[in-house]
Amino acid sequence: MSAVQGENAPIGTAIITVQNPPDDGLYAAMGWTGNGVSSVDIFSLNETTARLEVYFRSPDSLSPGDYQDEVQVSICYNESCSRQVIGSPLQVATAYTVTPADNQPDPDPDPDVPALSVLDRMELSHDVVDAEYSAALDAIVMVSSRPNSALHVHYPQTGAHHSVPLNRPPTSVSVSPDGLSAAVGHDAMISYIELEALGDVAPPPPVLLNVSTHVIDLVLDGRGHVHAIPLADQWVTFHSVEIATNTERLGSWLLRADSRGRLHPSGDYIYTANRGLSPDDIDKWDIRSGTAERLYDSPYHGTYPMCGDVWPSEDGAILYTACGTTLRASTDQASDMTYTGTLELSFVPYARIQSLSQSAESREIMLLETDWLACMPSGQPADCHMRLAIYESDFLNRSDLFSVPPIDVGDQAYAQRGLFVFHSANGAHRYMISRLSGVPAETHYLSVLQ
Repeated sequence: MSAVQGENAPIGTAIITVQNPPDDGLYAAMGWTGNGVSSVDIFSLNETTARLEVYFRSPDSLSPGDYQDEVQVSICYNESCSRQVIGSPLQVATAYTVTPADNQPDPDPDPDVPALSVLDRMELSHDVVDAEYSAALDAIVMVSSRPNSALHVHYPQTGAHHSVPLNRPPTSVSVSPDGLSAAVGHDAMISYIELEALGDVAPPPPVLLNVSTHVIDLVLDGRGHVHAIPLADQWVTFHSVEIATNTERLGSWLLRADSRGRLHPSGDYIYTANRGLSPDDIDKWDIRSGTAERLYDSPYHGTYPMCGDVWPSEDGAILYTACGTTLRASTDQASDMTYTGTLELSFVPYARIQSLSQSAESREIMLLETDWLACMPSGQPADCHMRLAIYESDFLNRSDLFSVPPIDVGDQAYAQRGLFVFHSANGAHRYMISRLSGVPAETHYLSVLQ
């Protein structure tokens, strides 16, 4: 497959045939690497055939080059895929080439809401693969892969910036509950960094931890362990590494590869949101023993959409999901992950939350949402918009809604895609990390919002 920046991303298709399917139907589970592949879906055509669709990432979101991926499809007799049909899983290799356009069309403005204004905006000297906020340092902790692999700590209120070189390209970052250390995920490695040691003097190199998986997400628990989620292989286990001894232990229960995990503010539990399953769900894991052991999933299976990500409120009472569904968090299983309401999103019915921050001090929720249908590979790039919304967190009422506007570089306007939003420790300041779409060398910005 190939695409030119500024054009739609291609979709690859294949037909899957199953002989002698059971009367009660089959289940399908997909997994994929995410170099050039955005998502994978499967559609039943009749009792024995289904169409596999591979959606490639928008060429505007990638630098020109070649992207190789592996897609794995399991056809199963049960939801957990412990019983698979003969010939399952299927392995599909993909190749995707992105080339730059000679002239980029100006992005269409979002016509329905006012444009977001900023108090200050600085161009970053690096890309941003992942980011979290340290309330203790009042700083944004980011990891980059270009122009080099590094961890960055940026203090928005002072402008101070410190960096630590990393040995391998990062996939994710997690800040400890006390905000004074961070763990970075890599392919078959975790880097552990003491953030409070950063300053004018050159910091010590990261502590390198061994982990026997390609890490896509991880949680630093504040109890001396890092819990890593594998990128691929469909059904996997948590890989928990003790920092002091560099000892890895595997959990005893399966989770979906490429899930996203968040530490509950109590420090005792992780909530994960799976991806590549229908219906999607969230699960709760107990990490008090040093390994991540599954407790249970939500009581819903398709009733309320979860959409592949979850964020706990600052006090730990509420869980916000990427489709706007809000759930109660509790140590009582009967109450845990039960429905409490829905954030009103503007891109109905295809809204997805890209990033969310909730401040207990300001009693405010800030989030970035996008139109999933317009922004998926088969959509029109000119119609792909992003919006920033503000809500009060007691009753989920939306108080403000803004479009994330294009940015002019020279005489060319480029669409701006929000990546992360954060509140300062006292809730008085709002920050957004964004990038430009369609620029061969992706430009990233840090904005201070009104």
